[in-house]
Amino acid sequence: MIWGFAAALAGMLLYGVASVSQAYAACRASGSAVLRHPAYVLGMAGDGLAWVCSIAALATLPLFVVQSLLAGSVAVTVLLALAVLHVPVTRRDLVGVAAVVSGLTLVCAAAGGESAAAAPGWFGTAMIAAVVALIVLGAVLYVRGTSLALASVGGLAFAGPRPRSPGSRWRSSAACACPGAPLTRPHPPSSRAMVVCQEAVMTKATVQVRRIYDEPEADDGQRVLVDRLWPRGVSKARAQLTAWCKQVAPSTELRRWYDHDPAKFDEFATRYRAELKDDDHVAAYAQLEAMAADGALTLLTAAKRDDISEAAVLAHLLRDR
Repeated sequence: MIWGFAAALAGMLLYGVASVSQAYAACRASGSAVLRHPAYVLGMAGDGLAWVCSIAALATLPLFVVQSLLAGSVAVTVLLALAVLHVPVTRRDLVGVAAVVSGLTLVCAAAGGESAAAAPGWFGTAMIAAVVALIVLGAVLYVRGTSLALASVGGLAFAGPRPRSPGSRWRSSAACACPGAPLTRPHPPSSRAMVVCQEAVMTKATVQVRRIYDEPEADDGQRVLVDRLWPRGVSKARAQLTAWCKQVAPSTELRRWYDHDPAKFDEFATRYRAELKDDDHVAAYAQLEAMAADGALTLLTAAKRDDISEAAVLAHLLRDR
C-alpha cells in the first residue's frame, strides 16, 4: 500500500511537471514546431512515466483513490506555473485549487473496495470508439477550437484501468467446506479503503459475484461457491475454491419454485432473505460475514445470470451489513 501511494504521488508530480513543460514549449514555439520543442518532448515523456506510475499504484489501491491523488496534479501545475512561467495567480484561483484538492481528498477518503464483475462484451468496442472520437475531436479543436474546448477534451480522456491488489488470509470452517478436495489458497483480493485516513472511515465490504465457469482472477480474494449442487463440468482444481458453502444456498423447494425466472426474482429475494434467518442457514451466513470482514470475497454460482442468483442476494446483504 505504501508503494502504491508513493507511485500515485510520483504520478501526480510528473503530470504537473509535464503540463508546465508542455506549456513552456507552447510559449516558445508555434504550430507544429511545438511538437519538436525539447520541453514538449520532455513533457510527453513525463506524461508517459506518470501513466506507468498510475498503473503501479493501481496494483494496490482502489481506482478512486489513485485518480483522486493523480488529479491533485492541478495544484502542482498551479505552483509550477507561478514559479516557472510567472503566470499571475489570483486569490480566486487559489481558492478554486483549494476547493478542488479538498473535494479530491473527500473522494479519496470515501473510496472503498470495488467489484471485479466482468464488463459487458460491447464495453471494449465502445471504449475504442470513444478514444478515436476524442482524438478526432482534439485534432479538429486544435485547428479551429479554443483552449477551453481542448482542455475539456483532455479531461474526458483522463482515465485509468481497473485496480488489482495484494493478498490476505484465507479460511474454511465446518459451515462452509469443500469436501473431497483440499482447499486452495485464493487469489489475492482487492483492497478495501486504502487511504491515509483508513481507520477513521467506514467502508462497505468488498463482495463480488461471478460465475464459477469464469476463469479465476487475481483480485477474487476468497472464492466461495454458494450453490447447493456442484456445477457440471468443473473440477475442484479448476474452481480454486476457498470453500463450498452449500448450507447457505436456498432450500430445494425455493430453488425449484424460482427456477431462475427473472419475473420472480424480487419475490425470490424476499423469501430467501427470510430463509437465511432460520437454523439451517444462520451458521453458514455468519461464516460468509466473517469472510467478508477478512477481505475481498467472491461468491460463485453456476447460474447463467449471476445478477438474479442467490449469490447476488447474498452479496447485497453482505455489502450493506
